[in-house]
Amino acid sequence: MKELLEAEIWTLARIEEGNLLMLRPLGAEQVVSIFIGSSEAQAIKLGLDGVLVERPLTHDLFLKFVKAALFTLNRVEIRDAKNDVFYSRLCFTGPGHDENNPLYIDSRPSDALALAVRAKCPLFVAAKVLAKSGSPIDFVMKGKIESPRSLLSRELDSAVAAEEYERAAEIRDRLNMLEKDDGKKG
Repeated sequence: MKELLEAEIWTLARIEEGNLLMLRPLGAEQVVSIFIGSSEAQAIKLGLDGVLVERPLTHDLFLKFVKAALFTLNRVEIRDAKNDVFYSRLCFTGPGHDENNPLYIDSRPSDALALAVRAKCPLFVAAKVLAKSGSPIDFVMKGKIESPRSLLSRELDSAVAAEEYERAAEIRDRLNMLEKDDGKKG
């Protein structure tokens, strides 16, 4: 499996718990759900809709500065997820930084995505993020957004009951990866 999977913003929704952004790797039947703040959701929505405002918003201002400094935002990467916190980075090329030696800057995923939709650059999700935090689309469509651990535990029970032991072993390994990450926190 590739380390980074190209993805798209599948949906942005306001639900009872807050603002939910769902990323879907292209061709995948899973989504990664990320809760974001109201202002970040608005910034992403404005970018997705191509709405131009009279005065530049923070993300627009940042991209103008990037362009003036002769840099280009080439891609956004959602690199990791630990304890329901997602980690991302921006990948730039420009003076002294080419495709083989890009400039990386850490970013909150919500800000990175707001920049990506404005710059119209590709978005990538790490395969390990999908493995840890992905939810099957059919569960999401039924309104069953669950924690990754809860979802994987149910999938494991189902696989064992159906005597799909190879699938059960893969799910067990994903659960172990989650527990290992939780153990690192402290």
